[in-house]
Amino acid sequence: MYILVPNLWLKNKKVIYCLLFLLLVLVSASIEELLCLNTIRDCVLPYGSLSNYHWYVYDTFVSILLRNGCFMMFSTIYQLYLLNVQIVRRAEKYISNLTGKIVVLGPGKSHEVPLAGISYIEVRKRNVTIYSDTDTYIHERVFSDIEKSLPPSSYLRINRQYVIMYSHVVSYTSRNVYLTLDGEKVCLQYSNGATYEVLKNLQHWNPALYKETE
Repeated sequence: MYILVPNLWLKNKKVIYCLLFLLLVLVSASIEELLCLNTIRDCVLPYGSLSNYHWYVYDTFVSILLRNGCFMMFSTIYQLYLLNVQIVRRAEKYISNLTGKIVVLGPGKSHEVPLAGISYIEVRKRNVTIYSDTDTYIHERVFSDIEKSLPPSSYLRINRQYVIMYSHVVSYTSRNVYLTLDGEKVCLQYSNGATYEVLKNLQHWNPALYKETE
């Protein structure tokens, strides 16, 4: 239900999808009805006729059928949404690797940001702001989505809020890192703890840019 059926819809096999969907609803409702049959008989027959019992069984089956159908329909819609998101993310990664840009696809807003022009990225919960030499781009994304488009050796996360690009670093101290953004110098304070080890990574990358004070 959660894997096969949604994939059939995406593969445009809608007839098979509908048949399997109906079969799953019928089978699940029938099994549930069989499991409850003894309880229904014990509760209805002592107080009513056999005709009333059959009508009660029929009404119960229809109710279970409608409930399971609605549940499976909404579950399938959610699975289809997740599958579409995965397809979009794979497309973004593929295009990014092909063009050397960060590609963010959206319903009303799509951007292609050259990697060479990105200075740093600001991360705030489900919002990502990309600062480049040409413009600033804001997206409702988590950083892990953007991170898949970045070459691993091109960036460094300096704290929970900022991710810097090595290509724009001009110098750094034991507390701050200095970058260029559209010709201007930007100072960002970093966390030099065990979680990020920023100073160690910066010195390993380029020890010549280290300054005692700036």
